[in-house]
Amino acid sequence: MSTESVISAELTNYGRIVGLFTLGYCIPGLATVATLLRSEIKYNNFNAKPFTILIVNSLIADVVFLLLFIFYAAPCDLLVDKVYGSIMRTLAGFCQSYIFSVSLFINMVITANRFTTIFYSKAADRIFDKRGTHFIAFATWIGAALSIAVLDVWLKGCSYFYDEKQFIFYATCDTTRDNVLLSAVPVLSLGVMGILYFMCLLKLKYENSKVSNETIVRNMAKKRMKVFWQAFGIWASMLMNVLSYHFISPYMKHILVNGIVSVVLILCPTYGSCVIILIFDKKMRQCLQSIYKSNVIHTQTAMTAAVR
Repeated sequence: MSTESVISAELTNYGRIVGLFTLGYCIPGLATVATLLRSEIKYNNFNAKPFTILIVNSLIADVVFLLLFIFYAAPCDLLVDKVYGSIMRTLAGFCQSYIFSVSLFINMVITANRFTTIFYSKAADRIFDKRGTHFIAFATWIGAALSIAVLDVWLKGCSYFYDEKQFIFYATCDTTRDNVLLSAVPVLSLGVMGILYFMCLLKLKYENSKVSNETIVRNMAKKRMKVFWQAFGIWASMLMNVLSYHFISPYMKHILVNGIVSVVLILCPTYGSCVIILIFDKKMRQCLQSIYKSNVIHTQTAMTAAVR
């Protein structure tokens, strides 16, 4: 057997493993995200808080992310080929970059919301009222598209695509300078957000130290830190996405490990949003429990009727 045949067979096996892992990792995630999104829209439609409105938009982006992996990346992995052709290969890569940009922009807005709430609470109430937050959230989708268009003009020869032989999404430019700039934009954005979160943490600790009543301090700290960790958790998951997309996947040599690690880390914002909601939103936990119980009862009723 020739060396090329051995490499081809090994690559095919790797592709099947990565493809099956992608499906097993993403399908439950899609079900969870879709359920959370439906619940958030249903139960918070008329009295949604700014953070909830932003989370809903983040979940919409997460759904698109997961659909992209399930219906595009996984089939390409399983067959180790451009299943949908060269045009769709480019469109899938562009879509991945666009959805990432949307998530990054929403994360920036969440950071701004937390920062203004902690430092300038009155201004936060004016800027992030219900109508204003809806407008800002909509603007993130437009702004993400414009940012990619500007970068595409500014950085020459950049392309976005899915590499079926490496099992990863790529964004690459013709020159080293442009590649560095392409990676620097999200890294610097997340770095600035990290500094703002650190400032918020110091501010919260300072304000708590000025209150003498221990009970009040404890209640204030619990409420404010809950809000802080909600946003910080989403930021941290976005950081893992950036590290994977720009600094881990392009340089990791083992194809199988790279494909699996890439899927896990790139989808960190998706699962990060779910975890944050499930940890901090008691209403959503109760909603999911009621949905699960109703589905179980419905299934049992259907099985009983079938037996009869």
